[in-house]
Amino acid sequence: MTTSDRQNFANYAVPLASAGALVVLILWQIYFPDSMDWWAKEDGPFEYATVLFYGVSSLIFWRMARRGNFPLNSTRRFGQIILITGALGCFFIMGEEISWGQ
Repeated sequence: MTTSDRQNFANYAVPLASAGALVVLILWQIYFPDSMDWWAKEDGPFEYATVLFYGVSSLIFWRMARRGNFPLNSTRRFGQIILITGALGCFFIMGEEISWGQ
């Protein structure tokens, strides 16, 4: 697989996977509405999955900010500030999702 093939795959994989997940959730809600209540309840599997995704996102943003691989030296500081802000935002959203351990 060449670099351009990987780039093309990356450009289409996430939007297609997201659209597929949305279709599955809509069909699930239509055909099995009672089971969706259990999955989406407070302190249920969907909420803990959300916590997991925000935690991973926070770590990824933090790691990207630490690396600081930006094209121009003048954009490095601004890029790091944006990424650290994203990391902190994801961390606080994650904490809110788990109600800060209460």
